[in-house]
Amino acid sequence: MAELNGSSVTIYYVDGGAGDDSNAGTSPTAAWKTLEKGWDEASGFADGDELRILKTGNDAVNYRPAQGLTVDWSSKEIIINGAGTSTDGGLVDGTIVEINGSSLDSSTPMVLFNTGNSDQTMFSHIKFQAADTAQHCVEATVA
Repeated sequence: MAELNGSSVTIYYVDGGAGDDSNAGTSPTAAWKTLEKGWDEASGFADGDELRILKTGNDAVNYRPAQGLTVDWSSKEIIINGAGTSTDGGLVDGTIVEINGSSLDSSTPMVLFNTGNSDQTMFSHIKFQAADTAQHCVEATVA
């Protein structure tokens, strides 16, 4: 278990290839399947918890959200990492995971931050690939 400021934190996992949204999400072999599930669950994460998005054989297909992902967790530091595969234990090893926005229309950001509610979110080893017509991948608003 990892720590933030001396407190233990939990690492959650999404595996777009082999996961299942009915899983607990607390290990690479019990990962959630969809980014939407990971984002929904993140609103209940504790400060310092981490969401690891595991590399799959085809990220561009497996991580293509049907709707924009909204960051709405409040007063928490959440870490979102691209990571290795479930077979290597989901290690953060420099592997880049692609989130593909080709299913979104040009006016929908892939990730929307409400800066009035979000304390701090850190993305690492994530490539946001917007649709060719997209105006933006990540958007911040003040509510």
